[in-house]
Amino acid sequence: MSKRVRVPVRVIRPPGRPPVVADPAPRPVASPVEPLEAVVPPVPASLTAAELVAQNRALREQIASLEEEMARLQAALDEQRGQAEQAQSQAEEQQEQVEQAQAEAEDWRERALRLQAEMDNYRKRQRRLAQDEIAAEREHLLRAFLQVVDNLERALAAPADDIDGLRRGIELTHRAALQLLEQAGVEPIPAENQPFDPRWHEAVSTVSGEAADAEPDTIVQVLQPGYRLGETLLRPAQVIVAV
Repeated sequence: MSKRVRVPVRVIRPPGRPPVVADPAPRPVASPVEPLEAVVPPVPASLTAAELVAQNRALREQIASLEEEMARLQAALDEQRGQAEQAQSQAEEQQEQVEQAQAEAEDWRERALRLQAEMDNYRKRQRRLAQDEIAAEREHLLRAFLQVVDNLERALAAPADDIDGLRRGIELTHRAALQLLEQAGVEPIPAENQPFDPRWHEAVSTVSGEAADAEPDTIVQVLQPGYRLGETLLRPAQVIVAV
């Protein structure tokens, strides 16, 4: 390492000239340029070449570490940007699904309203048809019943002393009434000499089987005939049963 050597210098002034006095405190000169030491630290003059090489290597390692850190941060930023774009895409897809579901719900709502309107119209139409059928059946029944009235009028028109004519009129009237009931699906309930059935018969009295010469639980007399419409009981037959 080099050493600083102080060499005495003798200044020879020409005669007759006053000595130059140095300014004890020189004034600083303002410079608009920032000193280089403020940007790059000065390298001490006392560092050896090996120390400079080590310092250079350390600086390169720091720069490489900073570059790796910047690359890692850039990768993380890219990953976050990708996740944000994916989340945005998913949000848009979900929004489309929501809009599609809302459109389908509105479509189903309109279909339900149309179906409800159709059902209301169908019920009204069926109600009108039922009313028309009831009116037609009533008209048919009343028209058929007029034959009974006609036979009664014929029987009443017979002379008072014509017992046979009156009887024939009553028989015609009865026959017409039975035909009317038969056309309507009404049939008499078999009762006389039949086993007693509480579903179709109503026992109003009993009699001894020996006196009636009949088996027990046998109908020996019908007081009032019964009628049924299919399996529906219109009126039970009132009977006397042997016991």
